[in-house]
Parts: sequence; structure tokens; C-alpha cells
Amino acid sequence: MRDFESREGLPYLLSIGLLQGFPVLMLVAFAMKHLSAIQYGALSYLDPATAVTLGWAVYGEQMLPLQWVGVFLVLASSLAQSLLPRRQPTRLRRARA
Repeated sequence: MRDFESREGLPYLLSIGLLQGFPVLMLVAFAMKHLSAIQYGALSYLDPATAVTLGWAVYGEQMLPLQWVGVFLVLASSLAQSLLPRRQPTRLRRARA
């Protein structure tokens, strides 16, 4: 685990702030202009899974098996949402009196 309370930890804290700050907001603004609401919604669920995976890969955080299952479920559901065919909405019939 890195020591975030000393000066040696300052670059890591700055990298967290810069990576989660301006560039992310710019990408979100770009995505909202070019994706449908369903596509953007599916991608927005990837944010927590990406954060915990990067915490593990970059900062050496430990993840429990249940957390890995959660990451897998988020990725699988997002992939299924984007690849599976969409059902056409059905029209409701008015009941005749």
C-alpha cells in the first residue's frame, strides 16, 4: 500500500484527481452527444468496475473474490445490453366496453 500522507504519495493523489477529473468529464460530454440513452446507460455502469480494477492494477489494492464476481457481472450485463437484440415495443390494445 502506498503512503498517501507523505510527499512521496503526492504524485499518486494528483494522478487520481487528474484522471478522474477533467478528462473524464470531457469524455462524458462527448459520449452524451454521440450515444443513445440506452448505450450511455450501459456504459455508465462500467465506471465502478473500472475504478476498482484500476485500483487493483495501478495502486495495488486488494480485491475480494466477491468484488471480482461483481466486476464480472457488470461487464457481462453491459456486454449483453449492447449485443443482444432489442425487443420492439408492443402496443397496448384498448379494452372495448
